[in-house]
Amino acid sequence: MRDVTPGTGYSITATKKSYLDSSISGVSVTANTIKDVDDIILVKPDTTPPITTDDAPHGWLNSDVTVHLSATDDHEVAHTYYRVDKGEYTEGSNIKLGQDGVYTIEYYSVDKNNNVEAVKTAKVQIDKTAPSIDIMEPADGIYLDEQTKVVNYSISDQLSGVNDLSIVATLDGEPIENGTLLDFYKLALGQHVLTVTSKDRVGNSATVSVIFSVTTSIPSMEGLIDIFQSKGMIDNKGISTSLLEKLENRNLESFIKEVKAQSGKHISDEAAGFLLRDAQFLTN
Repeated sequence: MRDVTPGTGYSITATKKSYLDSSISGVSVTANTIKDVDDIILVKPDTTPPITTDDAPHGWLNSDVTVHLSATDDHEVAHTYYRVDKGEYTEGSNIKLGQDGVYTIEYYSVDKNNNVEAVKTAKVQIDKTAPSIDIMEPADGIYLDEQTKVVNYSISDQLSGVNDLSIVATLDGEPIENGTLLDFYKLALGQHVLTVTSKDRVGNSATVSVIFSVTTSIPSMEGLIDIFQSKGMIDNKGISTSLLEKLENRNLESFIKEVKAQSGKHISDEAAGFLLRDAQFLTN
């Protein structure tokens, strides 16, 4: 006779037909009820639920995801169920996700003896959308060279977030920082391109550009003379007045001669270069 644990329920199965008593076959008994039956197999009831695992990836992904559920049991798994974001439970073991978002998967399995596993959870994060880039200044359009603008752009990403180290801004191919003051007279007359590129933390990339032009006019040149005088680039008020009078009279040839004569003297070489450039642009 086999050793058994008193007080523990067992299922009994006779190995010899002559020993099988229908009154006890397939019922739970205790050690005290087993007296004269030989060659029996004592099987402890199955009370252990299945164990289910998932292969959900960690961190953010920028592609579709299929999560596989795998269940094991000491005897036999009957069903595996899952649901996504508190939806209805569905039987199955393959969960396909493709839209941007953060998903919560809940799942469990049941074995043939109706032992139910405690619900487990997994998280899946998908971000297939590039960051949003908004360039506020300068905008597409035409600016006079007496004007100024501050480079102003913003970048946002509602899912994985912006990778700050990936941000690159260029003006005509040269690096430029957000918040840089643009004195348009320092730019060449004509077309310019401000480009901003950024990635999010999962590698999605976006690029946005604005195209603007810088030009000049008589009033704009008059504004430059005031600017250059305020900055000490023209250090003689009489010369400023003389130049303004020539511009008012549209006498650009005399204007050019005076600027050339005073360049490096009462007009800095830098200021003279900009004024001559503008005057020659207007005479062509």
